Order: sequence, then C-alpha cells, then structure tokens
Amino acid sequence: MCQAYRLGMTGPSYTWFLPGWFTSGWWNVTFTECNTEELLLSIQGHLAFQVVSLADPESRTDVGKNPREFMTELEARTSVGEYGGKEYAPSGYDGIWILAHGLNASLDKMAEHGEGWEDFTYRRADMKELLFNALGSVSFTGISGNIQFDGNGLRLGQTKILQFIDVEYIHLSTFDLTEGTFQNQSENYRWKTINRLAPRDGPVVLRELRDVSDILSYIMMTLASFGVLFACFLLGINIKFRHRKIMKMSSPKVNYLICSGSVVLYTSSLLHGVETIDDREEGRLAVVCIMKSWFLSVGFTTSYGALIAKAWRIHKIITYAKYKKQNIKDWFLYLIIAILLLFDAIILVTWLVVDPLRYQLVNGTKEDHGEDVYVSPYTYKCSSENFLWMAILFSYNGLLMLYGALIAWNTRKISMTLLNDAKSIAMTIYTSTVLSIFGVPVSVLVERDLNLNYGISEFCIIFATTILLVFCFVPKVRLVLVTSVSDDNAIMATCGTNLPPSNESSSMQTTLTLQRQLEECKKTIEEQRKQLNKRQREGRF
Repeated sequence: MCQAYRLGMTGPSYTWFLPGWFTSGWWNVTFTECNTEELLLSIQGHLAFQVVSLADPESRTDVGKNPREFMTELEARTSVGEYGGKEYAPSGYDGIWILAHGLNASLDKMAEHGEGWEDFTYRRADMKELLFNALGSVSFTGISGNIQFDGNGLRLGQTKILQFIDVEYIHLSTFDLTEGTFQNQSENYRWKTINRLAPRDGPVVLRELRDVSDILSYIMMTLASFGVLFACFLLGINIKFRHRKIMKMSSPKVNYLICSGSVVLYTSSLLHGVETIDDREEGRLAVVCIMKSWFLSVGFTTSYGALIAKAWRIHKIITYAKYKKQNIKDWFLYLIIAILLLFDAIILVTWLVVDPLRYQLVNGTKEDHGEDVYVSPYTYKCSSENFLWMAILFSYNGLLMLYGALIAWNTRKISMTLLNDAKSIAMTIYTSTVLSIFGVPVSVLVERDLNLNYGISEFCIIFATTILLVFCFVPKVRLVLVTSVSDDNAIMATCGTNLPPSNESSSMQTTLTLQRQLEECKKTIEEQRKQLNKRQREGRF
C-alpha cells in the first residue's frame, strides 16, 4: 500500500481489496518508506473480507450448544493464562465436528464393501479419497455457522465485507456462499469519488473532434466576402474610367489582373472557412483542400506578379531613359505573368500527381478530465506526405517577392503623384513580406492551436490582399471620382507632364523621361545654388 501511494494508485479511481484478518492498527508500522499518515491515506476506503468465525450468539446449531454458550465456556477455560488465536477457536471446534462427520460417512461407505473401522489405515490411497469425498457431503450447522464444502474442498461459509473509514472497519454486508446471497446489508458504504457515486470499472475515453470555432470562421469569411466586393468595385472603377488620363498612368489593363488575383486570394480564404464548418465528408473535403491551395497560389502569382511586372517596367524605363527609348507594351507584361503562372501550374500539377493533398486524421494528446474520464481529441489536417512541395512554392514566391522589393527600392525616389506606383508597390511588397515573415513561422509554431493558427493564416492573407488594393488603387480611384475629365490636363500638368492621347506604354515612357529630366534639372539648380552661397561667403559678390 505504501508503494501504491507512491505511484498515485490510491485515489478515487482505485478501490483496493485486502484481507480482513489483519490485527488492529496494522497500518501503524515503521518499516516502510511511508509514515502512518501516508499509509492511512493509502488505505482509506479499501474493502476487506473476513471469514465469519462465529455465528449469531443465539442461533441453533447441531453441536449441542449455541455460539453464546460456546464462548462462555471458552472464556471460562482460558481465563487463567495466556492463549493466542482465540478468535479461531470456533473454527477449530467445528473442525473436529467436520472430521467426525467425515469419518462417520467414510465408515458407512466402507460397510458397503464389507469393511469396518479396523480396516481403516492412512497408507491406503483409496481411504484418503474416500475420506475426501465424504467430507464433500458433510452439511451441518456449527458454532461458526453453516458448514458445507464445494467440489474443491473449500468451505461454503459466510464472508463479512468491511470498509475502512478513518481508522476503523465498518461492516457493510455478509455474503453467504452456501445460498449465494448478501445478508445484513448496510447503507454505510462511502465511494471515494467527488460526487460520492460509484466509480467506473475502467477509464472512459471520449473521442472529440477539435476544429476551428464557428464564430471565428464566420468572421473571417465575412471579411473575405467584403474583400471580394471591394476588389470587384475597384475592378469596375478601372474598367469604367480606363480612358481617363489619370487612370492610364497606372496601366489599367494590368490592374485588371491585380484585382482579379485579389478576388482569387479572397476566395481561397473563403474556401478555408468552408472547410472548417464542413461536415467532414472525405471526398468533398479533399476537393476543397486542393482547391484552397490552387486558389492561393494562382491568386498570389496573378496579383503580385502583375504588381511586380508594373514595377519592373517603371524600373526599366527609368534605368535606361538616358541611353535609349523603352517602349514596353502591356502584352509583354502579360507574357511575364503567364510565364509565372506556368511555373505555378507545373509545380501544382506535379504535386497533385505525385503527392496529392488530402485530409489526414491527426490524434491529439489524451486529456485527463478526472473521475476516470479522458478526452482523446482529434482533428483533420490538409497535408501531403512530403513538405517538399510547400517548400518549393514558398521559395519560388519568396524569390518573386524579394525581386519585387529590390525593384521597389530602386524606384523609390519617383516623386510624381500620379506616377507614384513605385511607392505603392514598395509599401505593398514590404507589408506583404513582413506579414509572410511573421505569419508563416508563427502559424507553424501554433499549429496545435487550431483557432490561433487559422486566425493568423487568414488574417495575413486578407490583410495583405487588402493592403495591396488600398495602396495601388484607392488614391487614384479617389482622384478620378472627385475630378472631371476636363480637369485631367490641369492635373497632369501639375504633375510635370501633359500626356498625349496615345497608348499607355508610350504615355508612361514620355512621363518617365520628363520626370527623369526634371529630377536632373533640380539637381543642377541645387548645385548652382550651393556654389552661389559659397561665393557669397567668400566675399566675391
């Protein structure tokens, strides 16, 4: 019991069965690692079994005296001197009677074969078997109660069932092996459980599906839905006012791709939300799982690829404006985006064929809820056997973002308001890069917390996409909505150029060339001003 206490096996989930014939205060010992208090804690509530050695005092017997008379005579005979084991005296007394009944029954059997008492000897094996069989038929009432034996020679007597409460044994019931019934049952039994009810006969393990909170899913889906509407609104504005000179400055045809890619990105977030509130039908979930990854990859490449392609055209025009005319058409930007999407398609199709995404059952750590109740959580995870494909996509898109960041840095000094796509692109790429650097590692670290993982992932997608749309379109949309067509030329002149009604690429080329010349003139004027100030200080004027 000391060892059980050390192992934590004496709580409400355990009920120990111990012999009931130990001496009083048997737990008060000093030879164990536990002290008396610990032993008392370990044995609280245990059940003890004690063979009944004395029947009811006034019950009738077949041995010429009742139990009360027997105990009175026993006390009188043992009043002088010390006698140990007096508690077994009734069983010893009945044992003599059992032997007598067995011998009498044996003699009856011997008489059937023409033998008498004088033929009995312990050396005869048949005599041993004869006596054993005779004892099996013995049945009488003795001082210790009804006396019978089963086929194995075990006495079918009565057993007291006791429970140890505080520092004493409480009698609960008596089981009569002869009749197979409980007698004198008491209501004093105390269960050790918190609710005082019968404990379970073994641990109960409850399977529990752990999933993202429905409220969180609905919130993210609502935000993604508003994002789709916002992107469609901006797309409509670009289409409606595509002939306005203000809109031509930002390549509206390329903007169509940015808005369309943003819609696809928001849709991937919506698919993730649908996935979390699905009824877990395996076939449909597998399709949703694959579609989510495809939408995310294609949407990212379309929107950010178009954005970076615009930045690349600005970079090329500014970089080579001194040497030769750069006339980069929109179709060339479409070709760049198509090549990027082709790379995406090759990776995604290979992934689908070699190691497709699928929902895998993931079992969590079993949780102890007390009272022998355990919860075994599980969830479904959209993943492949190998993380190589995800690493390839992340690396590819990471290099694309890095290249866009370098381009944005090189074109950061463009100061014309309407031609400030470079600054918008820079802000978009920087924000998205920071979110990626923060979001991907954190979502991996909190993978076990489904709500936190889902919230961070979806927030990064929705927020980065919204930032992309806000920085790239809101200033121009606001300007085109609050000004008229007649004001376009004045606005363009204020910005440093008056665009001819030609194609977008030529307009941008002209604007960028003039911008470059204007910046060089500003530098020359600044240098002349510094020289003038220097001469004034030297007293030449």
